[in-house]
Amino acid sequence: MSGVVSGLAVVWAVIGLGWLLGRTKLMPTSAQDALNRLVYLVGLPALVFLTLLNAHVGDLLGAPLIVAAVSGLAAAGMFAVIGRWGLRLSGERTLIGTMGASLANAAYLGVPLATYVLGSSVHVAPVIMFQVGFLTPTLFVLADILAADRRPTVRSVAITVGKNPLVWAAVAGAALSVAGLRPPAVILDVVDVVASSAVPCILIAFGLSFVGQSPKLYRAATAPIALATVIKLVIQPAIGYLLARYGLGLGGSDLFAVTCMAGLPTAQNAYLAAHRVGAGQDIARGVVMATTVLVIPTFLIFAFLFT
Repeated sequence: MSGVVSGLAVVWAVIGLGWLLGRTKLMPTSAQDALNRLVYLVGLPALVFLTLLNAHVGDLLGAPLIVAAVSGLAAAGMFAVIGRWGLRLSGERTLIGTMGASLANAAYLGVPLATYVLGSSVHVAPVIMFQVGFLTPTLFVLADILAADRRPTVRSVAITVGKNPLVWAAVAGAALSVAGLRPPAVILDVVDVVASSAVPCILIAFGLSFVGQSPKLYRAATAPIALATVIKLVIQPAIGYLLARYGLGLGGSDLFAVTCMAGLPTAQNAYLAAHRVGAGQDIARGVVMATTVLVIPTFLIFAFLFT
C-alpha cells in the first residue's frame, strides 16, 4: 500500500504545482490549452507507442487481458446508457463520464500498485495494453467526432480515425512488437523523452484548470461524478472479480491482482478529452479527484476481503 500512497502523493504534488503556477500567475491559465494540445499530438502518442512496443503481446493474451477488456467495456457501457438516458446528459458530457468510469490511471498509479502491493508490474500490463491499444484511441476518436459538431458519416469517421495520432501510435507499436522489430536506439531515446512529458504536462494542465474554480461549479455535475466514481471503484472491480473467479477460474493472488487492476482510479485523459470537446470539464475533474482520493480506502477493503 505504500506504493499506492507514494504514487498518489506524486500525482497530487504535480497537480498542486500546476495550480500554484496559475494561482501566482507565474504561468497563465491559458497555458493549459498548449499543454493539452502538446500531450494529445505528441506526448500521449509517444507513450502509447512505447508501451505497446515494449509489451510482449503474446504473453499478455490471457485471462488478465480478458478481465481488463470485459470489465472496462462493461463500465463504459453502463455509464453511457445511464448517463445518456437516465441522467439526460448531452452526448459530449456522456462521453466524458464514460471515460471517467472506464479509463484507468494504469501507467502512473497502476505500476507502483502492481509493483509494491502485488509484487510485479506485469499485473498492470494487460490493462495498459487494452487501454492504449483499443479503449483510449476509440474514445478519443469519438471525442474528435463530437468536437467536429456534425453528423458522422462513414467517410468523416474514417478521416477522423486517420487523423488521430493515438490510433497510428497504437498500430505502429503493436505491429513492431508482434514482428519483433525495434527502431534504432537513437529514435527510441527521442520518443522516450517525448513520452515522459505526457504525464507531467497533463497533471500541470489539470492543476491550472482549478485556478478560480468554485465548488459551486460542480453542483450540476454531482450525479454524473458520483455515478462514474461508483462504477470505476466498485462496479468495475466487482465485474472483474466475478468474471475472473466464476468465468475464468482464477483464484488466490491472481484473482486479487485482476480485481485490484480493474479498480484503479480514473486517468487524467478524461480531462484531456473534455478539453477537446469543450464540455464536461467539471465531470472529468470531479471524477479524477474523487477516484484518486478514494482509491486508498478502496484497496484497503480489497486487501481485507482477500485475507
